[in-house]
Amino acid sequence: MARRSVLVAALAAAALAACSNEQPPAQPAFEQVYTVRGIIRGLPTPDRPNLDLQIQHEAIPEFINGAGEQAGMRAMTMPFPTIAEGVSLDALHEGDKVRFTFGVVWEQGQNTGRRIPHWTVTAIEPLPPETELTFSSVPEPEPRPEPDSP
Repeated sequence: MARRSVLVAALAAAALAACSNEQPPAQPAFEQVYTVRGIIRGLPTPDRPNLDLQIQHEAIPEFINGAGEQAGMRAMTMPFPTIAEGVSLDALHEGDKVRFTFGVVWEQGQNTGRRIPHWTVTAIEPLPPETELTFSSVPEPEPRPEPDSP
């Protein structure tokens, strides 16, 4: 009987230890992750706290759409309503050039056959002001090598 009491006490102690070492919720498993350059066009501020982070970004030729196909994404200004924990926007201003990383989770839309993307910015850093960005809709093709002359 004493042996059973020791076993029960050990199990209870292990359960309490597990509860006290709770881990924070894990980040969602992103289906795709992209690192892109752009210009900040809007930031949440104390007087506009509900404003999403808005970034005009360069084209993303390797973008995978909701059907799982490499469709690319043209240059555009997008809202990024979700900023990952630990990512600070405090030192950034509208008009700043930035490099940022965002993850995509696709969810099935209600009553539709479409998958809806949810974007989360996981990192952002300022770029030098003289950084040249390209906002053409279609990425420029790689230059073709000159054919050999006869």
